Amino acid sequence: MQLAFKEIWSSLSATERDVAMGWSMVYESKTVLEFSRILNKIGLQPPAGEPRFTHATTLEITEKLQRFGLVKNNGKQGWSISRDHSEAIMR
Repeated sequence: MQLAFKEIWSSLSATERDVAMGWSMVYESKTVLEFSRILNKIGLQPPAGEPRFTHATTLEITEKLQRFGLVKNNGKQGWSISRDHSEAIMR
């Protein structure tokens, strides 16, 4: 059974939602390391207890977003937002 977007969105933490919005803004494929650097450069609030977004933390959140179908793994090209959900995330 696939969850509806609203159900998925409401189950995410504020940080996970912010990361999903970050993927939606970047839109093109990036490695998790590149993306974590972007999150830190734009000053996105890292998870509680973390001084910044690390590769490990960003990967963990990104993999969770992938399980919900919000982000996709493009292999060597990196990760990107699911085109099916990008607009809904930005709204």
